[in-house]
Amino acid sequence: MNSAPGDDPAAHAGERGRTSETLLSLVAEGVAAGGVAVVAEGVEVSYAELDALSNQAAHRLRSRGVGPESVVGVRLERGLEMVVALVGILKAGAAYLPLDPEYPKDRLQFMVEDSGTELVIEPGDLTGLEESRWPVDVVVRPENAAYVIYTSGSTGRPKGVVIEHRGIVNRLRWMQDEYSLTPQDRVLQKTPFGFDVSVWEFFWTLSAGATLVMARPGGHRDPQYLAEIMADGITTVHFVPSMLRAFLAGPVPPLPVRRVLCSGEALPDELAERFHRVIGAELHNLYGPTEASVDVTATRCLPGETVTIGYPIANTRIHLLDGELTIAGVQLARGYLNRPSLTAEKFVPNPFAQEPGERLYRTGDRARQREDGAFEYLGRFDHQVKIHGNRIELGEVEAALHEHPAIAAAAAAVHGDRLVAYCVYRAGAAPSTAELRAHLARTLPDPMLPAVWTSLAALPLTPSGKIDRNALPAPDGGRPELGVAYVAPRNAAEQEIAEIWADALGVSPVGVHDPFLELGGRSLAATRICARVSRVTGRRLSVADLFTAPTVAELAEVVGAAPILAEVHSGPREISAAQHRMWFLDQLSGPSATYTMYEAYRCVGELDVEVLRDALAQVVRRHESLRTTFRSRRGEPELVVSADADVPLAVVDGSAEEIVDAEIGKPFDLARGPLLRCTVIRSAPGRFTLLAVIHHVIADDTSMEVFWRDLAECYAGRASALPELTASYVAQDHAGLEYWKSALTGAPMVIELPDSLPRPARQAQLEGAVEFSVPQHVVSALDAVAAEAGATGFMALLAAFVLDLRRATGRDDLVVGTFAGNRPSVEAEDQIGLFVNTLALRVRVPGDPAYREVLDAVREVVLGGFRHQDVPFDQVVTAVRPPRDLSRNPVAQVAFQSLGSLADRLRLDGVRAEPWRAGQGGNPFDVLVTVREHPDGVAGTLHYDRALFAEAAAKAMADRFVQVVGTVAAVPCTRGSELPG
Repeated sequence: MNSAPGDDPAAHAGERGRTSETLLSLVAEGVAAGGVAVVAEGVEVSYAELDALSNQAAHRLRSRGVGPESVVGVRLERGLEMVVALVGILKAGAAYLPLDPEYPKDRLQFMVEDSGTELVIEPGDLTGLEESRWPVDVVVRPENAAYVIYTSGSTGRPKGVVIEHRGIVNRLRWMQDEYSLTPQDRVLQKTPFGFDVSVWEFFWTLSAGATLVMARPGGHRDPQYLAEIMADGITTVHFVPSMLRAFLAGPVPPLPVRRVLCSGEALPDELAERFHRVIGAELHNLYGPTEASVDVTATRCLPGETVTIGYPIANTRIHLLDGELTIAGVQLARGYLNRPSLTAEKFVPNPFAQEPGERLYRTGDRARQREDGAFEYLGRFDHQVKIHGNRIELGEVEAALHEHPAIAAAAAAVHGDRLVAYCVYRAGAAPSTAELRAHLARTLPDPMLPAVWTSLAALPLTPSGKIDRNALPAPDGGRPELGVAYVAPRNAAEQEIAEIWADALGVSPVGVHDPFLELGGRSLAATRICARVSRVTGRRLSVADLFTAPTVAELAEVVGAAPILAEVHSGPREISAAQHRMWFLDQLSGPSATYTMYEAYRCVGELDVEVLRDALAQVVRRHESLRTTFRSRRGEPELVVSADADVPLAVVDGSAEEIVDAEIGKPFDLARGPLLRCTVIRSAPGRFTLLAVIHHVIADDTSMEVFWRDLAECYAGRASALPELTASYVAQDHAGLEYWKSALTGAPMVIELPDSLPRPARQAQLEGAVEFSVPQHVVSALDAVAAEAGATGFMALLAAFVLDLRRATGRDDLVVGTFAGNRPSVEAEDQIGLFVNTLALRVRVPGDPAYREVLDAVREVVLGGFRHQDVPFDQVVTAVRPPRDLSRNPVAQVAFQSLGSLADRLRLDGVRAEPWRAGQGGNPFDVLVTVREHPDGVAGTLHYDRALFAEAAAKAMADRFVQVVGTVAAVPCTRGSELPG
């Protein structure tokens, strides 16, 4: 028996304070603080307007007899009318009951009758309201019901969970204390409102005065749509882990999101690690049942750490009784509506009660508590399951199956991520899958419909006569009984698609006329299929395409007419514009160290050099780019990929400083290679420096992160665990070049910085560097300013750079270069290569702008630029046609970039590694500012051309930038004319 109280005397005081509040008092706080309340279908509604509309809705409901403890059904699609309805119901004193229009009619009818719902709001019921816009006169108490949500029931009937205001208020108050939402935040509402996660999406947002952005109906299933809407300023979003996996499998653009919250099912460690590689935001894992006001434990997931369900939230206590996780505290539901015996079974007297009458909710979940107090989820004691975040009682599925007259006995179970129905049929012909599916669809929502149907002669039983679930056979993968005859693929295109379907659905063979849904298809399977078909065919395909063309034959026709995707290979196939430019300069000036990248780490621990040597060889075999050279063929570069390449690992003794300087000064031979060198520099027993030097033509900063990760995994003998490298694709951005031409038309093509020396007739590219740092407290303050503006930390630092640049040059129209990783998919995230692309961002800030105004302008141009990041910079230069000038970089002469921390890149088993020196190489700009995350704040380097600036001038620029960052972080309203220095 274990317990984790999660509270103390101070917490009890907080609990007593919060139990005097209702959702209405929280929403009133949001109305007082907020500006834009809701964005739906492109329409913005202010808090004042939402307050008035919901008052009118409440008056109409009151006139229909609605009041405290009434239940009002809401059968609406996601949109503004839904928000008005939910708030209006609460203002009328009633509880709302979500009635998802996608649910079967019979199920909705049962929910209405079982709950005693007095009124159902249908589409159009709240349009053209003429009632008073003043508040209604009704008293709502903390112990009144706030909402009723139905969950799957083990007896075959769904059950309504009644949540009171005091419970959900505690949950929302904790959430605000923990995450501090502001009126500048934008929260995406995408969870179907029949799931309790939607409650905090609605009411946490509205209580903080933040903006609630309503995803379009059905949009929560489309990763491509979600990426697009999230790029438009969304700072907070929720994902069920299975949908997060699908989202990360596609192209993920730069996002302003600050935090992603996960719940609904177990979050795997590897998925959390993938998230951290792809999205630079906080990741939080939460756990809780509908019966306890959404969530009762939470934790932040950090890179490299095991994922748990975390620690109890405020005023909530967790106890482990014989391994079962039980919950006590203010958040417990009143119980199950009109189900007193079931309520008594699940909500039991609390043996650890701190006050008389306290209850425990028995979750049925198995868990354990770690030494640090965090809880780990271990599975279920009963037959409740979760598939893609949907809570399913197998008993309810089995009860629906038994209602079919042709079924003599039935069972349901989960195999992998699929729900399987096992049926014993009565004498006569077995019904088709389509008939069975249609039968269940009358009462069960789509997530509860089996994906696989298996016929058995008899169900396996235990000696006591119960179903032996452990003896239920795994699906054999055979084609189910369908209402259409099997027709084999008739051409290569259909064959390709049929094989992808078979693999994704676990069914074989797949006929060209077999319906996707009847084969067990679901939204996530559709996402996987579309990604694979796109990858194989080179054509862009969306989930919507699959659902409108739900057979192999129909989909093959759609694919044939779909737009072509540009291919990004796992290794080099065709030379890119950036590679061509580097090769040309190499041919023009001869081999040099201009485009040399390097990273050096000081290490403590015992290193097995031979194992490291073998690991390096494995990494080289894995990545084609590391076996690539560039030879001249008729005056043009040609890529040559060797089947094998020897990248030696040198082991030397001596001064690390001198050896690193010598290694990074050695030029590479692009025609002969290799274009990677690695050195172990020994200094004392158990102490050494590990150095990697690589030519920029085959790598970028993200590539170095991949290189060190793969090297460490191979060193540890875990090469087989590395993701398979496959070709990935990105949609061709036909509008991208027009975007850049429009953005840069009329922009100044030249910037002259003060304190510069006479410019040589030709760029010398003699790079100098000045180091600087920004302390963590300043970075934190600036991050807070960024969050208020819906911007990222990168945008905030870039805005400070632009404000300083504007002050230094006196110009209000500036072009600043930056770099996009330009990795279009998860597959590309695991590849080594030159993906990075230069973006020329034009920022116009007329007058004497305050920093906040500059930040808003920078945010807009960054989002626009990154939406079209895959247009090569060379194409942009050709289209813009700046005056030819060999003395400077075209279009942009100053640049700013933000790179990830080096602190955790190298993780060799048994070795502690600390970053020491690093260089990017190949800087064509007059001035380039690079900032990296650092445990103590931000570490920065100002790179400058020594032919243009003296070191003292460069140091003054760096110092001034640090001073500007500190100033605007403390006083965001500072104007350029008010900057110090």
